[in-house]
Amino acid sequence: MEQLAQFLVHEEYRCVAGSEAARPLVAQVWFNGTGRRSRSSGLLVHHGCLDNSLVDGMALLQPQGSSYCILPGDGADDGELAWKLQLFRPIKGFYGEKSDISRVQGFVATKALEERDFLLMVLDSGQKEEMEPLGAALLSCFLSTQELALHCGTIRQDGLLVRDADKNDFRELCRLHEEYLDEELQLHTVSSRWTLHQKVNSLLEQQHIVLAFKDGKPAGKANTNARGLAADQIGGVYVRPEFRNQGIATAMVGHLSGAIRARGRNCILYVRPENRAARRVYEKLGFSAIGVYRSVYF
Repeated sequence: MEQLAQFLVHEEYRCVAGSEAARPLVAQVWFNGTGRRSRSSGLLVHHGCLDNSLVDGMALLQPQGSSYCILPGDGADDGELAWKLQLFRPIKGFYGEKSDISRVQGFVATKALEERDFLLMVLDSGQKEEMEPLGAALLSCFLSTQELALHCGTIRQDGLLVRDADKNDFRELCRLHEEYLDEELQLHTVSSRWTLHQKVNSLLEQQHIVLAFKDGKPAGKANTNARGLAADQIGGVYVRPEFRNQGIATAMVGHLSGAIRARGRNCILYVRPENRAARRVYEKLGFSAIGVYRSVYF
């Protein structure tokens, strides 16, 4: 587990959601007294040395069918990985760097229902020159949202207010998140009100959310949607149509990324390649594209 944590501190920028999902395993929360793994998930690690002294790859499979991959550069063990993945069917989706997911798609017989590629952008190199102390990295994972929320100050300018969201904003967050799912992610399926409320509650409890108001009216929101060992991933950036082209997205992402960097963590996000307006916002704030992230749904 310590080897896996050290691997993720350096490589989690390739799949922050997978690193977040692995955090309980790294902390051995899902291990019982005999050392046997819980049946609630499957964790496969690849060792880059014959003496098993270095973890250089990971595949994490969750009970609901999601699989996160950060694979080693050498594809020589793909046959073994393919065989082991069969033990965890049905797999409903793969997530990770495009090159990794393309390899996985090569030996999964099921035809993909949908593929989505996103530009992977980071506020810095995405890797650290020196290894962070493992204890500090693990500690930051299990602090509460309130303990982690170092505020960068409320933004007030020309009728614009950007601030951190809290539970009192629940109803407005539900409306904004529903609009975001419909427009930005193009998920036009009807979801239950309970599912929407559950998602927003989860964001409030586990993530950092900021809200923007223009002349007192709710204009948009942004949030982290994954927190790994040493990196936070920004997502859910949405501005209502009538408030666009007024610098609101820039203000929200700037506020959120500033808070992430103030905690000494890397800052990562994904954006659709065709969304040029969003890419300009992120580039203006110092983000640069370093790769492609892929989501595959079966």
